[in-house]
Amino acid sequence: MGLVIAHHTIERVAIIDDQQAARATFEEIVEDLQLRPVPQGGPLNGLADYVNLLPTVADAALCDHHLKVSAYASFNGADLVARCNQQGFPTLLCTNWNHADIDEMRHLRRYIPILVRPGKLDPESMRNGFQKCIEEFGGTFDPSRRPWRALVRIVELRDDPGQRAAYVVVPAWEPEEVVRIPASALPGDFFAKTPEGARVHAGLNIGAESHEDLYFTDWEYQ
Repeated sequence: MGLVIAHHTIERVAIIDDQQAARATFEEIVEDLQLRPVPQGGPLNGLADYVNLLPTVADAALCDHHLKVSAYASFNGADLVARCNQQGFPTLLCTNWNHADIDEMRHLRRYIPILVRPGKLDPESMRNGFQKCIEEFGGTFDPSRRPWRALVRIVELRDDPGQRAAYVVVPAWEPEEVVRIPASALPGDFFAKTPEGARVHAGLNIGAESHEDLYFTDWEYQ
């Protein structure tokens, strides 16, 4: 029968991880949910090709972030998960992460509804994750995920090689907490048009409980 959520039926779950042992562990969790795991051996195709391939072999996917290890893929998991969810294919990001990973994937988090560590994944959290993806496809967001247009204050701009980033404060979220946004997650002309101390607007989830879950999109500046 599979898992039926709204108008989506999930019977097959692609498992995307560069480690065979991790894939085997995820297979057991998928089977506990009475779904069929479809482990993906590498190397994977390019990002665009693989995104198009996935719906032909599975109905949903579970993905690690660190996929470039051992030439398993030419892209990282956050890019894949965000692209799949943008196209209405429910995909979960299950990975271990550090602060650098959070910075790297922040601009993608609008389309990554949950971020879960492998040790916290179980059948219930997997099902809830797929449900959250599908609900967001239809415009239904948890309070911690709903995007709002909000003021963003630029505290500092750093232009150091390899460390180019904007440090910002969102008064409507946490007025005392500074959030780092790497240049790679900002529009190309942001540094040229936005000086330190400027106040701009962006779409972001001001209900986020942690800076790890905060995302920014639809920047507005002159």
